[in-house]
Amino acid sequence: TNTSYLVWRNIWRGLFGLDPAEASTIQIDKVADQLGQIDPGMSLRLPLLGAVLGFAIPDNALTGSLDAKVRKSSLEALLVDCLRARAEHQPILLVLEDCHWIDPLSHDLIEEIGRAVTDLPVLMLLVYRPPDVQRQRASRVEILPHFSEIVLEDLTLQEAEQLIRLKLEQVFRTGPEIPEGFVAQIVERAAGNPFFIEELLNYLQDRGVRPQDVLLLEDQDLPTSLHTLVLSRMDQLSESQQTTIKVASVIGRLFPAAMLWGVYPQLGAPDRIRADLELLDRLDLTPLDAPEPELTYLFKHIITQEVAYQSLLYATRAMLHEEIGRRTRYCAYCGDRLGAKDYGFKYCSAWHRYLDGHKQKATLSRVEFERRALNRIRTIKKKPGTGAPLAKNSNIDGAEELRASLRNLKIRQIL
Repeated sequence: TNTSYLVWRNIWRGLFGLDPAEASTIQIDKVADQLGQIDPGMSLRLPLLGAVLGFAIPDNALTGSLDAKVRKSSLEALLVDCLRARAEHQPILLVLEDCHWIDPLSHDLIEEIGRAVTDLPVLMLLVYRPPDVQRQRASRVEILPHFSEIVLEDLTLQEAEQLIRLKLEQVFRTGPEIPEGFVAQIVERAAGNPFFIEELLNYLQDRGVRPQDVLLLEDQDLPTSLHTLVLSRMDQLSESQQTTIKVASVIGRLFPAAMLWGVYPQLGAPDRIRADLELLDRLDLTPLDAPEPELTYLFKHIITQEVAYQSLLYATRAMLHEEIGRRTRYCAYCGDRLGAKDYGFKYCSAWHRYLDGHKQKATLSRVEFERRALNRIRTIKKKPGTGAPLAKNSNIDGAEELRASLRNLKIRQIL
């Protein structure tokens, strides 16, 4: 996923007893009070928690002076201390789903907490798909002495039939008789994958095909992959609904409705966007997560978000990432807290666009990229494009500095 610590967000909000409907100032005060009860010295590190709680907490003199590496390690240590303090009073169960899709920072935190809970009454349950988690073996969570793995096999024919019956009851409000061969046809195509089975049934519902419509079923060319299936469902949406779900995919798996009409006015008036979101909710693509006043929706599955995201043009994705970063002061690519100046989100977006454009062929590390970009920004003392020195009192803001910097760096060529 594109959002750092998203898999942890609701966990830590729950542990701190936060209500997302409350103003962020009230939530910050609640967290500050709890940190003070654990250890008064912890309050100085309060701003670090903004990244994992999902709202901005202004930096103080201490946290504002920390570089990214120290900031990350300090946040992880703070969260471990908070978990340890809570575990002294009661056992804790932490459930993290879709761990094959999580961001690197969330995965690092899993490892840190996994090592710290050895002597604590804490059970951490991770749900992931083994083939996809191979790329994250470096975390070494699997080799911890207190790690146990439970392999979930594909659904059997009987289990799949039970799931199909439950889904059909939900869709048609009744328990229709399932024609002979229908379950086998769905299970064979979905290979026992529960999400694939559910989406196939949604796919048929979108087309008005009921299980009893044997002739219509025979004419259906069911998608052969989950990616194709999700894309086929999205293709049935209206143009405005497709645009809404695509813009939402850039914001993140969990997205506030207000962010949509804020970052992309072309979507239209808020009432129109709300109507699109209500339909996407009914189609079970992006279910409602929180009602008004904090109207928030959630991509039901990360695959749906990824399909919508990849269907956007590269230039559109880049523009939306920068606009989201400008509005939230968090990088929409990685969730890192950005600086007060405009070049904060411009620089971070430039780094992620470099990665996005080069995929596995990236030759520069972020450290080297940062060194080159920051050196250029610090040494810009000339008018962009002319090479002539700026007047002593010239007014050039951070965004203009960065644009000049990136032009001089010729990122598309050099990187």
